[in-house]
Amino acid sequence: METKAKNGCFIILYILLTALSCLSIFDGMPTALKLCHVVIIGIAFLSFVFAMDCRYLHIIKDFSARYFYFLLMIFLITNIIWVMNLSGIENILRGYEKFAYQLIVIFVVISACYLFKEKAVDYTFWGFVLFNCISMLMALKRTGLAASIEDIRTFLTTFGDAHGFMKLLELHDAAFCFGMFALYYILFDSRKRWGYRFISLFFFLLGFKRIGIAAFMVAISASFLTKRMAKEALRNACLLAGFIIMILGFIYIIITYDDIFSQIMNFFGIDTMGRNDLYDFVKEFYYIGITYKGQGFEFITLLFQNAEYGTLNMAKIGALHNGFLTVYIEFGFIGFFIWNGFWLLSHMNWISRYGKETLRLYLVLTLYLFITYLTDNTAFYFYTGIIYRLLPLAFALHFRQEDLYGYN
Repeated sequence: METKAKNGCFIILYILLTALSCLSIFDGMPTALKLCHVVIIGIAFLSFVFAMDCRYLHIIKDFSARYFYFLLMIFLITNIIWVMNLSGIENILRGYEKFAYQLIVIFVVISACYLFKEKAVDYTFWGFVLFNCISMLMALKRTGLAASIEDIRTFLTTFGDAHGFMKLLELHDAAFCFGMFALYYILFDSRKRWGYRFISLFFFLLGFKRIGIAAFMVAISASFLTKRMAKEALRNACLLAGFIIMILGFIYIIITYDDIFSQIMNFFGIDTMGRNDLYDFVKEFYYIGITYKGQGFEFITLLFQNAEYGTLNMAKIGALHNGFLTVYIEFGFIGFFIWNGFWLLSHMNWISRYGKETLRLYLVLTLYLFITYLTDNTAFYFYTGIIYRLLPLAFALHFRQEDLYGYN
């Protein structure tokens, strides 16, 4: 009874800390709230020291080693770039700050899976749900009941035109996370819990990220296409898909640089919401070619904080809204292919050892996330990074030790 009560307290604390941390996404809230996750890391460390629960620890160790390996590669690449470019101290310090947050991402995933195993997904999900509910109350307080009702009516009748109340609920990072939760609960939850499916879809659609919805549909389609594939056929299909995404991502950078993207958008009358101007603004800082070495981690963020371009409020925009191009500008030609090659090829191949369904889950999440790179900053979002790493690891913990290196 005492152990159950203690576990219940841990679960409640984890959900509350996750929700409190996520409040950093809400308009006007301090970014430092993300550091609430450090408490979770501390709890997991103390639990390990005093309880020494080593069940499935080797699985967590295998996944975390891969995550640390990727971060180390990026760390070395960007330090080489800073030295070659003789970058200023402000740029370097900003990059190190970002690396610190990326380390927290990995330690949060390790901590959650160590404490709760596969149930880490459910408890993290409820933390995000609580955060969204709190955000709705905060948004209602700011805009008032009458104005909020009108904002909801406008949103529904215009299919996504958000103002006031609904604009405050455009919680970009959280919306993309709920897309991944929805994919997990709809396609891979063995208990087929309809409540989880409905809630995750509701909050995903509430954020109304158009690129997220498109990516979601592609991911769903990929899941059905691969469901009955034999193990080797699936692995080969995943690697082929990863290679195609990487090449298409690079082609997307080329057509952006050569203004072909803007011409296509203008031809079809598609509103890019100022992205064409953003791409023109950063054009002087990179070129297409194997000798392009990059500008270093967080160059774009720092550039937008200090620059002016026409009538655009660059500091408010804050980022390029193009994950592929941001990675290319910051890490260069070689760094771009190392970044994408890791997630789309190396990690895709490695994760297949944890079973067919784990590989399918990773494929679905990767397709979803990398499609959002086209118009958003999901390559660097803090919470998106947590969920993207958490779901495959927690899912792998379903399998018994003797099944780990075979397909299910």
